[in-house]
Amino acid sequence: MDTARRKDHFCTTDTGHGSGDKTDMGAYEANKGLIHVDKDATGGDDGSSWANAYTDLQDAFSQAGDDTFADYDPAACEVWVAEGTYKTSSCSICSDGDKQESFELIDGVGVYGKFAGTETARSQRGAATTSATILTGLIGTASPAQAYHVVTAGSGVTSSAVLDGFTIKKGKANGSSGDLDKGGGLLISGSPTLGQLIIKQNLAKNGGGVYLKSGNPTFTDCAFIDNDANDGSGGGRGAGLYVASGGGGSLEFLRCNFNNNTSLDHGGGVYIAGTGAEPHFTNCLFYRNDADQEDNTTRGGAIYTNRLMVLKGCTFAKNWCGDNARGGGVYLQTGNSVLRNCILWNNEAGGTHDQEGDQLRADNSVTLTVTNSCIMEMSTDWGDTNNKFDPKFDNFEMDDYDLDPENCGGQGGDTCTSSAIDAGEDDDCTGACESGGDVKKRTRKVNLDNVDNDIDMGSLETPSGS
Repeated sequence: MDTARRKDHFCTTDTGHGSGDKTDMGAYEANKGLIHVDKDATGGDDGSSWANAYTDLQDAFSQAGDDTFADYDPAACEVWVAEGTYKTSSCSICSDGDKQESFELIDGVGVYGKFAGTETARSQRGAATTSATILTGLIGTASPAQAYHVVTAGSGVTSSAVLDGFTIKKGKANGSSGDLDKGGGLLISGSPTLGQLIIKQNLAKNGGGVYLKSGNPTFTDCAFIDNDANDGSGGGRGAGLYVASGGGGSLEFLRCNFNNNTSLDHGGGVYIAGTGAEPHFTNCLFYRNDADQEDNTTRGGAIYTNRLMVLKGCTFAKNWCGDNARGGGVYLQTGNSVLRNCILWNNEAGGTHDQEGDQLRADNSVTLTVTNSCIMEMSTDWGDTNNKFDPKFDNFEMDDYDLDPENCGGQGGDTCTSSAIDAGEDDDCTGACESGGDVKKRTRKVNLDNVDNDIDMGSLETPSGS
């Protein structure tokens, strides 16, 4: 095969004598296992280094998924992608087949963005607050077109498949057969590990940003922004995220942001159907999501759920659903659910209901457990750990949902002007909820009033000294 010997394989821990490059057992030497992609590279276009990086990301996916490449399975365990925009297809005048191409995640392979193109370690790449590595469904050089899905993950994909550090945009799932009307940004049937993704400006009949068909994926530090679900005839649900029926276990959403998503029917931000895996939203922020069909009984401006759901440390503000509507913030059709350490404030729903129904509505004898939460115009007796007092956001008009630390002098007693500071329950934020911080990755459980609990209600913790 004319392959050089003594190459250090990126995917394999050394077990032989010494360190550094070692010769593999047998007649063949494995490929190094790390593929580089940089759209501006001018070298050998073989992915072996930044200088020789592939310029087309699909070439890297092809190599990583080729079990025969360099007689090593997998051919690569990581793909590093430099900043720039990468299209699902390089077509000029695009056929329907071109529109069906996507970046297909591969089991055992991690794909990472936000590289400048000089790094030698993943830890050297760009900050989590930005993502200049873009995966786009906007294709066609001679005649513009849009891919049905930008990213897909099949049913065989497990948590060993990673996608981290990308903006995913401009998918348009407007097809008429199969799954071509679902998941403009991502269509998922497996259980990949997804982190630091900005999922924006995608469109579908259902699940404009993401459609979860099955599986148990995890989403960490992801943002679902300005996605649309625009077909109201049996669709138009879950503009940011649609979770289909089926499966078991749980779905984890940690430190995620859902804002400015618009559906024509239920669930402007999130729609959760039927029975299946139990969604857990922890330290997540939902604002300005709309279930926006006029003269219809749309429900759930931010979230509509048909199954058990757990919300911990989440903030809901300025979400809306249309005339004859219910649950501007959260609507629970069926499925007993839990809200802990949450804030629901200034959400709106048209129709006839009490003012609490603007924030939160549970129908069909749903059992809803609410603790240590702030609910605007609360009228139900959820328990004395909850309140309906203004949480005092720093700059509500500008969508700054940090809590105002006024009068938090730490002198003992309940001195803070905000009723939400240090008003949560510490025991309801353990593990990843605590160790990963709030939605801005800041330390949780900061004691500002010198009383028992330290954690704030909502998705944002007031820092010490603020």
